Amino acid sequence: MQHIIVGDLEYATFIKAGSIIPVLNVGKDRMSITQAINDNIRIEVYPTSAGAASGMLYIDDYTSHQYTSGSYSLVNYSYDGTIVSVTKAVEAAGYYKASNKIINEIVVMNVDATPQYVLNRWVNNTPYPAQGNVMLDFVWLPDTKELHLFGLAIPVEDGLVYNQPQELIEIVWFPAAPATESHKWQQEEL
Repeated sequence: MQHIIVGDLEYATFIKAGSIIPVLNVGKDRMSITQAINDNIRIEVYPTSAGAASGMLYIDDYTSHQYTSGSYSLVNYSYDGTIVSVTKAVEAAGYYKASNKIINEIVVMNVDATPQYVLNRWVNNTPYPAQGNVMLDFVWLPDTKELHLFGLAIPVEDGLVYNQPQELIEIVWFPAAPATESHKWQQEEL
């Protein structure tokens, strides 16, 4: 049994491994969800021990029943240990404001080492000139095993084609250290 101590002003959150959770990056001056609804999105990745994760994001106008006539956006996110990608999940769905909703941060949890570099793979860079196959700023926190990717401006559903995955981010890890001669010999003996 594991015991977790939580402070008076904190609460425990339990998240299933293999989940990707889109979260509003709520500004400090927001007093309600209505004020924060147009804020940017942070994607939180909680990979399995094998390094995989998936999740989805649904967006509509939050006030009407226009979603019944296709005015919504539904996208799937996936992570394979290296690539974060997105796929438009419903062909007939189309909510124009999903193109204005921006992902400005991605956080990958349970990362054991700092990556060599991170590439922003988003190719539809017409309105966002800093996007494309460019190096991305990141911070690895070894104490909490979090990898924070910053400097993003990726629209939720701009330019996506139904059922065609679009790579967003590629994390390039340092190559694994080669086995020493004595280690190789031990492996051959087994």
